[in-house]
Amino acid sequence: MSWWKIAIIVYVWMSGITFALYAWDKWRAKREGRRVAENTLHLLEFLGGWPGALVALTVVHHKTHKKSFLVILYAIVFLHLVVWSTIAWSNWGSNPS
Repeated sequence: MSWWKIAIIVYVWMSGITFALYAWDKWRAKREGRRVAENTLHLLEFLGGWPGALVALTVVHHKTHKKSFLVILYAIVFLHLVVWSTIAWSNWGSNPS
């Protein structure tokens, strides 16, 4: 299996896990229960779950007003986009197999 297929699988899985934890944290916040640490959410975003986090922001409406949290999330998104853009640029014209 090629590296980019593995990367897609990792992004899909991590996004699912991240989305689920955002939803869980929102549910716990409403019930004043034990919460998921913000650092945990950011770690999952960094490990490839940022697409799931962005979906959770709009679907679950969780963490949408906490600016300090959003700054870190968007920095992680930006970092991933820069890395993938750099990879794409360096491989321009080559076969991705």
